[in-house]
Amino acid sequence: MENNEIKLLYAKDAIFKLIGQYCRCFKGDDDKYYMSDYYESALERSFEVLGFDKDEVPLMEFCQAWEDNNRQIWNVNLSDMEYGGLKAKDYYDFFVEDYSKFTVAYDTFIKEAKGK
Repeated sequence: MENNEIKLLYAKDAIFKLIGQYCRCFKGDDDKYYMSDYYESALERSFEVLGFDKDEVPLMEFCQAWEDNNRQIWNVNLSDMEYGGLKAKDYYDFFVEDYSKFTVAYDTFIKEAKGK
């Protein structure tokens, strides 16, 4: 693997981590979860760097891309070892749990603000 390709893997890793830290998924009208670049204009370009060509990405697709990127980095650094990093399902569960906690907290805030 070329040095520039390795640098791109690490840049993508940083983007995934920033999105993971600062963004929430959302539940669509179809009751499926998505990750979107709508909430922050800088994310639009980030999504393009990650290889997504749409504004709303099914959450599992996003999480699988993150795992795939991690696996490539793992192969660069630890090619003689079996992959032991986080899996797409782990990321998915983290995002959904965070979304669930956020919606409960938000609903509680709104009820308290309305005095109910």
